[in-house]
Amino acid sequence: MNFKYGFILLLMLLGIKNTMAQEGYVKRTYFDEAKEVIKEQYFVNDTIDNKLEGTYSSFFLSGSLKSEGNYSTNEASGVWKYFFENGKPKMSGAFEKGQSTGLWIYYFEQGGKRSEGLLENNLKAEEWLYYFENGEIKSKGDYNKDIREGIWNYFYEDGELKAQAYYKQGIGNYTEFYSSGKLKMKGLNKDGKSDSLWNYYYESGEKLAEGYYTRGLKAGPWKYFFKNGNLSSEGGYEEGNAIGNWIYYYDDGNKSAEGLQKSGTKDGYWNLYFQTGEIKGTGEYEEGTGPYREYYSSGKLRVMGSFRKGLSDGLWTYYEENGDIEGVADFKKGVGEYIGYYADGSKKMNGTVSNDKKTGEWKLYKKNGELAGTYFPLYEDAQPVFLTAETIKETGAFREKYSKPEYRFKSRQPRYFTPVVNEYKGVVFSTNPLALAIGKLPFALEYYIQERLGYELTYTLNKNPFFVDQNNVVLNEPASKGNTISIKQKFYSSDKSIGMLYFSHEIGFENATHSVNTVDLLNPNPEAIAMVQSTEYRYHYGITVGSRLIRDPGNAGLTMDVFAGIGIGMRSYTKKYAEVSYDQYFTDLNQSKTYVPIIFGLTFGYLGTKKKEYYP
Repeated sequence: MNFKYGFILLLMLLGIKNTMAQEGYVKRTYFDEAKEVIKEQYFVNDTIDNKLEGTYSSFFLSGSLKSEGNYSTNEASGVWKYFFENGKPKMSGAFEKGQSTGLWIYYFEQGGKRSEGLLENNLKAEEWLYYFENGEIKSKGDYNKDIREGIWNYFYEDGELKAQAYYKQGIGNYTEFYSSGKLKMKGLNKDGKSDSLWNYYYESGEKLAEGYYTRGLKAGPWKYFFKNGNLSSEGGYEEGNAIGNWIYYYDDGNKSAEGLQKSGTKDGYWNLYFQTGEIKGTGEYEEGTGPYREYYSSGKLRVMGSFRKGLSDGLWTYYEENGDIEGVADFKKGVGEYIGYYADGSKKMNGTVSNDKKTGEWKLYKKNGELAGTYFPLYEDAQPVFLTAETIKETGAFREKYSKPEYRFKSRQPRYFTPVVNEYKGVVFSTNPLALAIGKLPFALEYYIQERLGYELTYTLNKNPFFVDQNNVVLNEPASKGNTISIKQKFYSSDKSIGMLYFSHEIGFENATHSVNTVDLLNPNPEAIAMVQSTEYRYHYGITVGSRLIRDPGNAGLTMDVFAGIGIGMRSYTKKYAEVSYDQYFTDLNQSKTYVPIIFGLTFGYLGTKKKEYYP
């Protein structure tokens, strides 16, 4: 071979080797069996350990990029970027040894920052900023290990201060203001949720409501007020749902409605009253479902319909006081299309009613059927005011109002419940014939998720002596037989030289029949033999530690599991004989109602049912 061409070939081989050393072996997974629509692409250091090393990319079904980054020794490392399906950035930041660290930035789907701040080992730290879509700051403040600390400020979209809170170890007094600067509400915020007593105020300064929260949900008695200080309504809550007797009032103190609530819906009899005290309406409900009637002050029927699970349902009919039909509405889940009529039966109006209020576009007609106009209802003091589209545009009547900001953030899941890219999932079949030496034969079936979780069902046949029938056991020698069934959840650590260490907890049930062949004391024949028996049922809960050894935790193969632990349980023991003298044969048995089982074992098995993987 010519020396020149041989030297060039050597350089090419060295280049290929160097590229493989950097990237390893490329793998791909697909959305489809035909392997035409790629889902992810990544590199592993070899085809045995399958540990990720090098660049990683994932894709949406449409083919657009979903995420990209790097792995180092099977852990996310360096800068990672995530995208929305429209191609715009979703979030970006750095990993170090699989932990989020440094500055992370989150974006709205249509562009612009949503939030940004530092992460230290996946936990928020120092100052974080949250934004509106127009780029203005929504809130800002400091974190200490994912817990709010110090002063936090919240803003309206125009930049005006909305609320302020001072936190100490995640607990702080939250105060919110109207855009005018007047007090709107105040109370305790604990771990991102409202807690203890809260007070709400009208913009003019009068108290609007007061009541208690527990872990972000209304709990206990609540009161609501009119501006004149009189009660508007009062009742109780349980886990955020109205419960018990609720009373509603007119602003002069007279009762306007009263009835029972259950889990936030009307339950039982409800009465509505006119301000003068006469009955205005009645309802009879079972968990929010039942008929409803409403009357004029003269006693004439005004409205007739029914509710289903607290929402208007079916046909509702509205009457004039003279008995003529004013209109009808056909409701489904609280939303109905209303048609109103003139006295001669011609259409007067039509539109949508939702939650007992007119919403959206309404059309009014002349008696000759000609369209008179299109209007939009706006409620003021519970009464609808109809505005034209031009008026709404000029006054901004439907401008959105902002309420108290949400504080909920996603909690971090333990790694045991966090899936890993291309992890192995399989089933382990195992047993241990060596256990026959102690009168046991276990059979175990485990659903195994690589180096994270295991769910195991074990059946054990207990028999002592194992290969001898109870009828043939030596005279006066005790024997037993029975079964044990246990269910175990395992939490695996990463594979080490001593295997995958794990801790687990289990529940188990065991039954056993104990017997002795001995002289039948109730038979006059001195050579008569009787089998004397007692039965035992046991239930236990236990904690164990163990290790599963396998050549490669990410592939099928032979495996061994060794474990030991302790538990606590209950026992039911029953004698199956009447002669007291037989007790001597069972004195070695523990017959107490409680017991402390020692759990140990060793099984050998095979990990199979390999997860499908795709190779280039």
